[in-house]
Amino acid sequence: TFEEAEPLESIHIKASWMGIDNKISILRTDGYLIEDAESASPQKTLVRDTIPVLSSYWLRIVGAYDNKKGYTYFFLSGGEYLRVDTATKTMSNNYPRTIDYLTWPGLEDYKNDIASVVYWNAEVLYFFLKSGYYIKYNLTKDRIVNGYPKEITYATWPGIGENETKIRATVRKDDTMHIFAQDSYQNYSVSGDKVTSTVSMNESIWNHTVPAVPTELSIYPFLQLPTSSSMTVRFETKGVSSQAKIYYKEHNAVHYMSVNAVRDTATSRFMYATLNNLKSNQRYDYYVENTNTIN
Repeated sequence: TFEEAEPLESIHIKASWMGIDNKISILRTDGYLIEDAESASPQKTLVRDTIPVLSSYWLRIVGAYDNKKGYTYFFLSGGEYLRVDTATKTMSNNYPRTIDYLTWPGLEDYKNDIASVVYWNAEVLYFFLKSGYYIKYNLTKDRIVNGYPKEITYATWPGIGENETKIRATVRKDDTMHIFAQDSYQNYSVSGDKVTSTVSMNESIWNHTVPAVPTELSIYPFLQLPTSSSMTVRFETKGVSSQAKIYYKEHNAVHYMSVNAVRDTATSRFMYATLNNLKSNQRYDYYVENTNTIN
């Protein structure tokens, strides 16, 4: 059996966090990690290469934060979370763990509603929820602050407005919280306690981190011709100039194998690749990567 990503029509920011070095990292929906994202020369690598322990989980990441004490936490769809050593990029023992009353007291009822996470300071962590609410979490007392969740309104987060249910990622640096929404970017002044600007991603200071034009490769995969040790994956592209690879691995493995996809004919929109040396009754993960038009 295979687990696949949703069709990739365009590239968005999936999660963002700031390290102890005061540099912002951004994880994109195509699996690329942009480190030192604010700089003139950000470092772009595939997350599976930079943080291999995330290879099996990056598709599920909905939020992240660095606790400034040596660990980066990643929250996953499905109500789980990871703890990764920031320096060594290794996973702590016995992770992923379930978000419950023992691990994140008070958060268990909202574990499947998390849209993003932002580290505010050594005491406070905010969770923005897909439903348009938010949670203030006290890291010192290790529990949700009384009275939360609260609705995102003009009174609570002035200026976020129609983005209340569209937030994809958030990160605070100094006096600014950067809000990456579905269709726009917002700059939130911490001292002013309000949004100071709302622009499209293409017009923002982050336009270099996300391609301005959707990629040509739209993935509509289906599985075909299974045998006891192989599976042919076929998919359709918008145009006929794309080149692609399929990365696949056993579900619990760390590293991916890859195979080049080929086109049915020079003018066909359909491509395929055969994944060999598969084991019976084994779960596999795979995704398709555009190798010539992704920015």
